[in-house]
Amino acid sequence: MTAVAIVREDPRRPDVARLVRDLDAYMATLYPAESNHLLDLDTLAADGVVFLVARLDGAAAGCAALLCHDADFGEIKRVWVDPAR
Repeated sequence: MTAVAIVREDPRRPDVARLVRDLDAYMATLYPAESNHLLDLDTLAADGVVFLVARLDGAAAGCAALLCHDADFGEIKRVWVDPAR
C-alpha cells in the first residue's frame, strides 16, 4: 500500500524546491513571462503563506500554496504534482 501524507513544509528544502522549479519551468511553457506571477521560494516560506507538500512513501510528489491576504481572503499560488509520481 502506498502511503500519502500532506504536511506543511518549508519550500526551500531541496526536494521540495525541485518541485517548485519544475512547476516554474512548466508554467513558462504555457504562458509568457509577464503572465506568470510566480512567488520565489523565500516568499513561499514567509508568514502569511501556507505551503503544503504531498509525500508519497516519504518522497516529495506534489505541492500547493495559499497566500493569505487576510482572514477572509486567500489566493492559490501553487498546485503541482510531479508527473513522474
